[in-house]
Amino acid sequence: MKQNEVLTRLSEQVLEALWFLVRGIDEADQKE
Repeated sequence: MKQNEVLTRLSEQVLEALWFLVRGIDEADQKE
């Protein structure tokens, strides 16, 4: 079954997107 592999890749992409958002928010806060 490859479903587990697909879920792992999806979760990695979601975590990466969340991390990107958090980094963007931190940088915006520092500019003020």
